[in-house]
Amino acid sequence: RGRLEASTSGGSLRFGEIYGPIRGRTSGGSVKLGRSTGDADLSTSGGSISIGQAEGRVSARTSGGSIRIEQSLGPVEAHTSGGGIHVEEVMGAINASTSGGGITAHISRQPEADCRLSTSGGSVEVYLNSTLRLDLDARSSGGRVSTELETSSRSETSKSRLTAELNGGGPRLVLRTSGGPIRIRSGQ
Repeated sequence: RGRLEASTSGGSLRFGEIYGPIRGRTSGGSVKLGRSTGDADLSTSGGSISIGQAEGRVSARTSGGSIRIEQSLGPVEAHTSGGGIHVEEVMGAINASTSGGGITAHISRQPEADCRLSTSGGSVEVYLNSTLRLDLDARSSGGRVSTELETSSRSETSKSRLTAELNGGGPRLVLRTSGGPIRIRSGQ
């Protein structure tokens, strides 16, 4: 209980349930967090990051692995150079980028700010609750853009680009990839 700060330059960090904010840093291993009731600020240069549930803001950064988040009740910032990003459920805005893998995200509640998912080394797959109000801007230079959702009559579509309003529009959802397809799916 309370604020936790932990750092190491030669190993992994593993946390169970933290009732408060957490800040964890390592240069030589992975970071795993079971649950946090506060903000979670985690980074590593040499491994993956795994988060079970975070109730506050999440910041996850790695240069050498993947990022996996089961559930975030707040906004998410996730960045990696060496792996994919998978967010099972985010209930706030999300900004995720990778150079070395694909991105999958499930946005279940209306974001209050703009969202961005971008990769240069894989596909982007996003699942959206059908009630979300968003301005969609999706572009791929290495594959097709496809959607299962009903878009406004003011949408622009081509094989590799889609701009559209969902449910009258709202914050921007920007999707970018140079190395694969973009798939927009219904997450109900």
